[in-house]
Amino acid sequence: MPLQKYQVEVCPVESDKLSEYVAKNCFFCHKLVKASPEAFQSMQKLTGTKFYCSFCIRHNFHYRTNCNILLMSYRGIIGYYYLKNYLDKHYNLKRLWWSDIDLFIKQHAEIGMTNPVFTYDPDTFMWFVDFNRIGVAGKKMPYELVEQTTKKMLEAFKVKVVMNPYVETQMLSKYTEAMKLFYEKRQRPPEKRMLIPTLSQQGQTDEGLLEKTRNFLKKHLVVV
Repeated sequence: MPLQKYQVEVCPVESDKLSEYVAKNCFFCHKLVKASPEAFQSMQKLTGTKFYCSFCIRHNFHYRTNCNILLMSYRGIIGYYYLKNYLDKHYNLKRLWWSDIDLFIKQHAEIGMTNPVFTYDPDTFMWFVDFNRIGVAGKKMPYELVEQTTKKMLEAFKVKVVMNPYVETQMLSKYTEAMKLFYEKRQRPPEKRMLIPTLSQQGQTDEGLLEKTRNFLKKHLVVV
């Protein structure tokens, strides 16, 4: 391919910064953070060589004990509801309004926040479950209460009504089996460190849809 000639304008900058803002992913929760270089430097001073977002720093998820924090989310359901039940006009199952999805999100958040070992980031729909405080010893929450909270949050999305009872049962088993394994052995698949089951895994083969729902964020939830 021959070289192409372009006209380029060069102008002086007023500071020695390469950019007014810098974007970087949090080492722990993978949230994409956009901030000024000064803000990044201040966060880096608090955490050392690895970059953590302000949410994770604020909740002390940048310490070594974060290996006992399970990252999980229901955004696989939220994204599917939005992309298929709301946006897709040709979808032949139950239709949802934006307000329905918004209500499901608020209700599941209210349920989760009643449990003190659950921490919630509404921007990413991520839950951080602190297994440092879960167990059978004194001053620890019984594991069964963690499963109960997880089940109630799932029920807030009314999957058995919007989809069908079988799909809700399958989704619940994905959460409980993974949480049980993490509780007993602190294990998660290397490629799936975050527990985010998707409705698109239930008999669906659309890999693009699967990825969109797994990575669905609050900023994507817009009214159209």
